[in-house]
Amino acid sequence: MNKNESIPALLSDLHKVNQQKIIKIRFRKVEKKGYSLYLDMWYEGKREYQFLKLYVLGKRQSYYQDKENIKLAISIRDKKELELIQDEAGFELKSWKTKANFTEYYKIISDKTQREITTWKSSYHHIERFTNGHIRFRDIDEKFCVEYRDYLLSKVSVNSAHLYFSKFKACLKQAVKDKILVKSPAEDITIKRIDTERAFL
Repeated sequence: MNKNESIPALLSDLHKVNQQKIIKIRFRKVEKKGYSLYLDMWYEGKREYQFLKLYVLGKRQSYYQDKENIKLAISIRDKKELELIQDEAGFELKSWKTKANFTEYYKIISDKTQREITTWKSSYHHIERFTNGHIRFRDIDEKFCVEYRDYLLSKVSVNSAHLYFSKFKACLKQAVKDKILVKSPAEDITIKRIDTERAFL
């Protein structure tokens, strides 16, 4: 495939990656945004859609970005399907717990923690602002984690962002232990701490 191929040809490749998959990647035309990519999930007689906020513009100058967005959509779908295969009982479509508010859960964890109280409170302040006080567990995916990481880096120093993001990851790990999530979507996402040099007289 090359940059001269049409948008229908680009999107038709999704037919190949959807074969023998429980969770399908679909697209629909969106005014002024090209095509919106979403997941079509059909499981045990229930159907749900998850819009990924990923778009394919279908323009020559957006060709490589379009390809990356499709690649990211495939990655998100494959991880969700892997979770279904590995632990059917924990699949998010079946668990009422994943509809709960993660931000409230974060505050409970923060309030119960006896160590690094100031850091926990600050980290909660940022997740509350980023989510406007509400996000369901089931809506926290790798894309959300990357966006939250970038948000922290835009608001505070790298080392502070490292601390706050580590608390966010700790909450997700606890949610796995509490059997709310099958796997933490932030597991492979990090913020590297910067070593500061001390001056000695």
